Amino acid sequence: MKLNIEEKKILYAFGCENLENTIRRLKWITALTVDTKVKRRILCLARKLDSENVRE
Repeated sequence: MKLNIEEKKILYAFGCENLENTIRRLKWITALTVDTKVKRRILCLARKLDSENVRE
């Protein structure tokens, strides 16, 4: 999976060792974010991590 610099920064700030918790945390942050561009980036990252290819 390819990540751009912004996605790596988001994962560095909000990610943890557990994939399930990271996805859940990103979705909560998406709900709390006001800026629509940032909200879209975080939600796209959460969806990318939630895809089937990452879980296997």
